[in-house]
Amino acid sequence: MTSRKDVETKCPHCGTRLLVDVATGQVLRKEVPGSSGEKPKAEHFDEAVRQRGERNRQLDDVFGGAVEEEAQKKKRLEEAFEKAKKRAAEGGDEGQPPPGFNW
Repeated sequence: MTSRKDVETKCPHCGTRLLVDVATGQVLRKEVPGSSGEKPKAEHFDEAVRQRGERNRQLDDVFGGAVEEEAQKKKRLEEAFEKAKKRAAEGGDEGQPPPGFNW
């Protein structure tokens, strides 16, 4: 497909194929891997769906753990608040604050 004045080469790093006119140095055609309009293979799609499902399960586990942790934290804070309320009710008002306390 190439004539003597055209050179086709492939980048070893990214796999892009270039068709270059030797006389002018101009790139006549550029084919980037994956951009040729080819449809993704079923295996790739199935793998992507599997990975997505796995990621969703991981996120659900993390979120569920965080919700449970927050519920436990709320319970501990409510218990501490009730204990403090009970101590305040039993202790009564002691009048003036200790010396050095500025209002």
